Order: sequence, then C-alpha cells, then structure tokens
Amino acid sequence: MTKIVENLILPLVVEEIEAALNTYPDQPYRQAYANPNLRAQLTRYVLNNVPVCYGLVEEDSPAEQHRALVPHPVLQHLREKVHDGIQCVLQSNGEWDSHHIPNEFKAEAVPSNWFG
Repeated sequence: MTKIVENLILPLVVEEIEAALNTYPDQPYRQAYANPNLRAQLTRYVLNNVPVCYGLVEEDSPAEQHRALVPHPVLQHLREKVHDGIQCVLQSNGEWDSHHIPNEFKAEAVPSNWFG
C-alpha cells in the first residue's frame, strides 16, 4: 500500500460544521448556511483559526481513521472555532441574511382573503 501525506483537518472541518449546524435552529442558521458561498466562508474562517495537522496515511484509508491521528486539543479547538465561525460569518453577512432568508410568520396572524 502507498502512503501519502494528507491534510487531516479539512474533512474534520466539514464534518464538524455539519454536526454543529444540526444543533442550531433552521432559521436563520441552517437556511443561511445552505448557501454555498456562506458555507465556504465558514469553512475558510475555521481553517484559518485552527492548527494545520498533516498525517502519513494509507492512500485508500477511510476518513474516520484520520480523526484518531488528530490530537484531542486540536479537535476541541476545532469545535469551538466552528461555533465561533457560525456566529461571526452570519453577523458579517447580516445584510445578505435580511435579503435572502424570509422572515417566519404565523398563519393565524396573517389576514385571510377568504372574506373578499
């Protein structure tokens, strides 16, 4: 088997972002980060704020095995930066958020046109 040097952090960043967003409400967080541009900004924010970690791995090894090669403090820091980034990127794109994500409304608060 051939061994390669691989960035161990990038797949973990993508995985942690997905897991973190599942803990946030649909609006505005998951709706906003469904946009590929905001998701890319969040990924860039996290990658710029966590240590780089490379490892020598088998060429065809599954990504789940790579998590074991990353030191625990780096994983903890990664989780913190994902949550920080979710807030930071959304705040810095507040104008985009207000124009592209519809406000929630309650059906009972909307007047009916049934009466003409």
